[in-house]
Amino acid sequence: MATILIVDDNPINREVFVALLEYTGHRLLEAADGAEGLQIVRSARPDLIIADVLMPTMDGFEFVRQVRADPAIAHSRVIFYTAAYHENEARRLAEKCGVIDILTKPTEAEVVLDTINTALGLAEPPAGPPSAEEFDREHLRLMTDKLSQKVAELESVSLRLAALIDLSRNLASQHNPEQLLEDVTTMARQLIGAMVAVAAIVDEEEEALRHFKISGLDDETKAHLSWPSPNEGVNQFLMTERRPLRRRNPGGDSRALGLPADHPSVYSYLGVPITSPSHFYGWLGFRNKLGGDEFSEEDERLAMSLAAQVAVVYENALRYEEIQRHAAELEQRVKERTAELARSNAELEQFAYVASHDLQEPLRKIVGFTQLLAHRYHGQFDAEADEFITYVVDGALRMQNLIQDLLSYSRAGRLPTALAPVDCQVVLARALSNLQAAIEENRAVVTSDPLPTVTAEAGALVQLFQNLIGNAIKFRGDRQPLIHVSAQPARSDEPTPPEEVVAPPAGWLFSVRDDGIGLDPQFADRIFGIFQRLHGRGDYPGTGIGLAICKRIVERDGGRIWVESQPGQGATFYFTLPAGDE
Repeated sequence: MATILIVDDNPINREVFVALLEYTGHRLLEAADGAEGLQIVRSARPDLIIADVLMPTMDGFEFVRQVRADPAIAHSRVIFYTAAYHENEARRLAEKCGVIDILTKPTEAEVVLDTINTALGLAEPPAGPPSAEEFDREHLRLMTDKLSQKVAELESVSLRLAALIDLSRNLASQHNPEQLLEDVTTMARQLIGAMVAVAAIVDEEEEALRHFKISGLDDETKAHLSWPSPNEGVNQFLMTERRPLRRRNPGGDSRALGLPADHPSVYSYLGVPITSPSHFYGWLGFRNKLGGDEFSEEDERLAMSLAAQVAVVYENALRYEEIQRHAAELEQRVKERTAELARSNAELEQFAYVASHDLQEPLRKIVGFTQLLAHRYHGQFDAEADEFITYVVDGALRMQNLIQDLLSYSRAGRLPTALAPVDCQVVLARALSNLQAAIEENRAVVTSDPLPTVTAEAGALVQLFQNLIGNAIKFRGDRQPLIHVSAQPARSDEPTPPEEVVAPPAGWLFSVRDDGIGLDPQFADRIFGIFQRLHGRGDYPGTGIGLAICKRIVERDGGRIWVESQPGQGATFYFTLPAGDE
């Protein structure tokens, strides 16, 4: 049994190795990056290390370099595990630091086991002189090496393109510009095969950096880095030329590329602009090619494709931010306008109440004196004068009724002062008592089912029932008025008001049904408006405020009111109210 350490920042990759190797009896250890892996190597002395190449904090190359620099663990056997399209670069790195083999992602389980067994000395590689058949096979391999190399290159490009598509798909769902650039640097570094990747976004004036993200360095190093200037070295080139730039920098001095002196050594550099057809946003920069002295044309093409995707997603993220900001501002404006409208309505209601109340006394005098004038001087003038006096009396009485109804409407809009459980059976009895004269005069029959207790203001409910039953009597037609009042628990399958307004839960659905003249459904909403009448005053008396008052009372208590009717077939008024304590 051997001790094997898996060093990979991707937990899924570690789980795959653990699942594959546990049944063989090996002891498995795990580390999320090179720094953690180095500590485990020094304490556990594993027989074999399988390390990813591109990892945060400390990459695979630096990890192996530090292992080899420590005499106590320098002999440790290491296998690199990397993406298939980075195999060539990984092999060059492996030669530099004494890594014994390379595994590529993805790899067949048999290949993984054979490679590990060979590294541990559990399976000897074949030896001995080749047979004639083997010689011919090797000769054929050499003859087709060029073709195989091209196929491998195409496979590598295909894998990279697939990775680019996955990366673009992941970026497309990101709406936060800051997090977008964080993700871009992490994923782009792995795709391009760079030790370090940066993403820089300039401000509107293109004179300073707005965002600067870097991947491939440990957090402590990143915390002390200076932000580069957009107007120096390679950055200035990308800003002014707005085309890709590749450079070798054998000395490694970051200042030779126009970067701050506190940035780690840069031996090779690739930069591409992040641009849309209408705007320059910044650039992606890649430093120190994995396993090579410089970045390739293929790296450049991939980086350009990636930068174009980043430009689109970054633009969308900015628009999303702007939309969210406008939505928040609009919501705030709506709140302010709603509050302002509520204040205006309250002031208007107060004005209507005061004005109506103050008009009562002078109007009472007008009504009283015009009635006295009509009574005392009737017949003493000509017929036309008597007619004029009648008009004055009628107008004054109508004005008095209108002001009284306006007062009622204004009071109905005020918040109730005494919300309490109210027995609707008692309320209905009071309403019928108030309507006794009209009921007897029109021989109306009013019946009811048992009514519940609701939370409301008793006086307002009396007015609600009185108005609805009074309307049913008024618009009776030629038949004896038959009116029925009922209530049942509100349910979603009950009749619903216009615009699919559903009755509130834990409440009651009331109905007042009559057999009167009915109305056209197209007027079902209109009749609840103030001063809205469907008939002339000569046909049916009233001011057109009664149903508007009903609507205010019901909605003030959190309910809804609506009507269902057909001409000549009567009408049923529905309204909902919250339940009270039984």
